[in-house]
Amino acid sequence: MLKTINTALLFSLIGGFCVAQPQIEEISFAAPQDPVGMYMDEARLIGSATHEVVFWDIYDLTLYAEERPFMGSPPYALEIAYNKGFTADLIADKSIALIREQNFDDEMRLAEWHSQLINIFPDVSKGTVLTGIYTDEKETAFYCDGEYIGEIKDPEFGLYFFNIWLGEDSSEPKLRRELIGSESVDSD
Repeated sequence: MLKTINTALLFSLIGGFCVAQPQIEEISFAAPQDPVGMYMDEARLIGSATHEVVFWDIYDLTLYAEERPFMGSPPYALEIAYNKGFTADLIADKSIALIREQNFDDEMRLAEWHSQLINIFPDVSKGTVLTGIYTDEKETAFYCDGEYIGEIKDPEFGLYFFNIWLGEDSSEPKLRRELIGSESVDSD
């Protein structure tokens, strides 16, 4: 009986060595791109702020540019890190409403921009980071979690879109001051 167990053990050990072992392939996942670094040689953190509604932190904003103090000259990038989930439609609707509040009233262009935003933006969840970059060419490129998702080439769109947060007439002057740095702005 002991001989049978030893023989069985020997065959199982040999069998283990003879059985083809699966090859483990090394899978490499591409790291997300650094969209800010793609558009700016020496991007500097200018400021950051949190957009709050009542007692909810909706999203965190971070502004990058090559020059400090921030003067609004492209290129610059605004990262929006969401603390809540939103649909692409809601983000596009709110963006267009805030552009409209800046007294932009070309309804045909607003409709065109709205359509483009719906096609570009994904639905977001907590932790999603959307990055908008106002390029040297005054186009607006968008990234989601480091991956390119689209662009709007109209230079006027970028000006109004980023003015939601960075414009002198922003509806959130405290947020603006935090983003662009106190030495970049006059008192609001």
